[in-house]
Amino acid sequence: VLEAALRTPGEGAAQAREPLQETLRSNAAKLVRSRAGCFVLGAAFDASPTAAQESLLAALAASEAELRGTTHGNALLRRLRFDHYKSHPGSWASMQERAQRKRD
Repeated sequence: VLEAALRTPGEGAAQAREPLQETLRSNAAKLVRSRAGCFVLGAAFDASPTAAQESLLAALAASEAELRGTTHGNALLRRLRFDHYKSHPGSWASMQERAQRKRD
């Protein structure tokens, strides 16, 4: 359901997506503490546009040490290419844009 809400095209859907994306960003630190929460964040990340993905990664940066200390958190960081984002944000954004064009 979450992925469908985030992927729905159209201007009205974009307005509905914003509060959902903001809730995910603001609660990212809480969600990463559990395995299920990491799954939710991963699904939301995959279904979001690049700008929303970047803001989610920025929110996760505050919890990086905690994430690296757990198996599911470390796996999420690898899946989201967090280290690439931190060291080369421009390259990361280009890669995400290309991947998104292939999906569309």
